[in-house]
Amino acid sequence: MKKTMLTYKTLDRFENEYITENYTEKELERVEFAAYVANMNRCSHPEWTEADIFTDFLRVLTIEKITATPKTVEEEQEENTMKENIIDQIKKEVEARTERSAWSKGVTAYALELVEGLEEAIDGGYFDPADLEAPKLVERALLNGASDWTQYSWGGCSLIYDGDIAARLCCPSELKKTRNGERRPNAREEWLDVQARALFQACSRVKKSIRAALAA
Repeated sequence: MKKTMLTYKTLDRFENEYITENYTEKELERVEFAAYVANMNRCSHPEWTEADIFTDFLRVLTIEKITATPKTVEEEQEENTMKENIIDQIKKEVEARTERSAWSKGVTAYALELVEGLEEAIDGGYFDPADLEAPKLVERALLNGASDWTQYSWGGCSLIYDGDIAARLCCPSELKKTRNGERRPNAREEWLDVQARALFQACSRVKKSIRAALAA
């Protein structure tokens, strides 16, 4: 379902509490329209809570002749368990490598952070676990709106301080040489560029870990 800043809370709750997998494309459009109408109706009722908006959303669904079937407790638990299991397996795959260098350990740290971001996207309804089999969709989700890992790094989506980046990716001798990140890492790059390279590798590691988790 397409969500906006106006409708995402309503639609997130609907996906969490009701069965939505069997709707046609046109029916989904009417569901999205119902969420829009209910949230706009709040303008006439400023005292409304989120619960009132959701109740009005269900009313509009009835008018639109859309059947809303609540999930059973068992279905909700099964769905949540499946999500948790696949994320846990991906994290295990990321951590399975034997890390020797500071750089590799740093890439693992970034990879785990990316997996956590992916988990939040799944929990928020912004990423469908079924799309884990599509590497391009996975990378798009990991980038979180950035066009590439350079923009991701320079845009403040990861570590922002030179010292923190250096501490994560450098061995003791490199830290001494760069005065804990006070000096540039090399003549061609800033620390945020170095981080972008590490994030690129972390993304590749996450995608490989997803493939391994799905094949298990």
